[in-house]
Amino acid sequence: MVDATVMSGPSLSNAPRSPDDNWAHLVLAGWASVLFWVCLFACGGVYALVYLAPKLALHADLQRTERINHQRLLNWQRETARLQRLALACERDPAFARELARKEFDYRPAEEESIPVPPHLTLQINAGSPLPVENGEIRLPEEPWYGPFVRWLAGHPAVGNGVLWTAGLVTVLAFTFLQGPVTRAA
Repeated sequence: MVDATVMSGPSLSNAPRSPDDNWAHLVLAGWASVLFWVCLFACGGVYALVYLAPKLALHADLQRTERINHQRLLNWQRETARLQRLALACERDPAFARELARKEFDYRPAEEESIPVPPHLTLQINAGSPLPVENGEIRLPEEPWYGPFVRWLAGHPAVGNGVLWTAGLVTVLAFTFLQGPVTRAA
């Protein structure tokens, strides 16, 4: 006669286990629990990223615009202060006013002889630029490190929906397969 335990395979009952089996079971249950929580937090982060992507892109645009406007305001304040000093100098110093008129209006009396000098020694009275200029281009503030990805994700809602479906599937699989065994109180 054949033993019933041999036919049914390993027993799933609460039969006593060897110490090696208990240790392996505990390690496996621990890793499953860690993997479960990692999956849940990753899915929560993905959901938050997809949901907040349009708002983050708008916030980055507004921050960039605010920095540009602030830089313009500072440059205009400097230019205003420079022009006020220039007006005050023209009122108080007639020689400066004459030199300024010569430069601005290219006015030279007939008896005056002009001696060429290097450009760095001439009177420099030029209007400032509203934004810092490098190599003929306005230097704009840098975009945050996450900006390009967030803009791309906000601009492609189909990709965001696919990512959300994947996160939902991973969440269901985590709850289905990575939960530890449920113990019932007797």
